[in-house]
Amino acid sequence: MSAAKEFGTVGFAELIDNVVDQSGYDNNTVREVLETFGENVAGYLEEQMAVPLPAKLGRLKPRLRKARVGRNPRTGDDVDIPAHIAVKFQPSKSLRERLKKEKS
Repeated sequence: MSAAKEFGTVGFAELIDNVVDQSGYDNNTVREVLETFGENVAGYLEEQMAVPLPAKLGRLKPRLRKARVGRNPRTGDDVDIPAHIAVKFQPSKSLRERLKKEKS
């Protein structure tokens, strides 16, 4: 069996630095815009509304997950899992095509 490829993670500070470098806006402005954007996205998802993401990335779609009974893998005991809203990322067609090119 082959191991799954590990992908890196971009930190919030690194993301801010890259946007600052590319946009010319100052660090505090970029941080405030990104944090405000995140708060707005979270609010719309709480209201069960899909949210488009900038730069034709795709959109975030809320999904209502029903309550169910799960199992604790360590003890085997039944565990009640309450209903909750999960978020699904739906990539745009242009992003899917871009990632396919990167893979090849």
